[in-house]
Amino acid sequence: MFFAKYIYKIRIMDSFSLKDKRMRRSSIIKRLQNKYKIAVAEVGDYEIHNSLYIACANVSNNRDILRKTFDEALNMIERDDVEVYDSFYEEY
Repeated sequence: MFFAKYIYKIRIMDSFSLKDKRMRRSSIIKRLQNKYKIAVAEVGDYEIHNSLYIACANVSNNRDILRKTFDEALNMIERDDVEVYDSFYEEY
């Protein structure tokens, strides 16, 4: 059994208030949870209106499936008109 987590630091270009950020954050998190069935949470940058810091976690019997899932999740986030300026992957 393998556990993996991926942390994404995201810049939201068209966010000018915390309300804008909340709407984009909710959309991204819900789509990740629904499509990939992974655990997702905002873990930092709570008060910065154009920055989003989220962590994703998943468990699987196969490492390749974990990597593929997180690669697809990253591609989905990048298609959402945001910039992923840093990411960190860890596997146990």
